[in-house]
Amino acid sequence: MDRTRAEELIKRLQGGPHKNHEFAAGVSGSLTAVDSCDPLYREFFGDFYDEATGFVNKMTSYVAEFRNGSFTNTTIAEAFRLSHMVKGASATMGYKVITSLASGLESLFGDVRDGKVTLSPDLLDHVAETMGLISGHLEELKKAVE
Repeated sequence: MDRTRAEELIKRLQGGPHKNHEFAAGVSGSLTAVDSCDPLYREFFGDFYDEATGFVNKMTSYVAEFRNGSFTNTTIAEAFRLSHMVKGASATMGYKVITSLASGLESLFGDVRDGKVTLSPDLLDHVAETMGLISGHLEELKKAVE
């Protein structure tokens, strides 16, 4: 494992716009898009929310698999694919914070898939934290749309 790359990924997962006041500003920025909630936006948001919530649930179960060592290359590829999908969907919706977080996960799982890093307990802690942040952001957006 390239320790420098692992440290870079950890910084990306923990140092992005999802921390402290920057996270609040990101939520606020996303919510301004919700201010003009027309029925079409609400429909798109509902689809996005369902998809992204499914992603969080699936990734949470993958973290448990990763922790106990019962995962395969297929699981890593699926984690990469799900991260990529949520990154694209959140970018389409204009949710920069979720896009940034999902991009960090995509990079991580791409590097794991390519053998550049291994899933250490430290990295898995950051993945779990990132999933919690995405989940929290989704709930804030949902409240604003309701």
